[in-house]
Amino acid sequence: MDSFDKRRTLVKFLCENGHKKVQTLRKVTGFPSTTLYRCVAGLEQTDEIKIIKSPGHPEYLSSTQKKKLENLVKKERSVTSKEAAAALNSTYPSLNIAS
Repeated sequence: MDSFDKRRTLVKFLCENGHKKVQTLRKVTGFPSTTLYRCVAGLEQTDEIKIIKSPGHPEYLSSTQKKKLENLVKKERSVTSKEAAAALNSTYPSLNIAS
């Protein structure tokens, strides 16, 4: 169970046991008010807390490419970004990493 699941479970438990005021929830949990307002509103409407996907860019490296980069850095701690880019470009030419 990740931290978001724990957070949702805790807020849902507290709300089901009569603690629906955001300020009270904030004092007990320490979670941000905006998050708690969203959670309480979701619980009142559907009895569920909706999971909202976080914004962000898609990952550029696949898991194998990340592993290759990790291994490269682990082998040689003093590798520069140019050397790392060259090593990844030689293995994955379609990646086209600028150095």
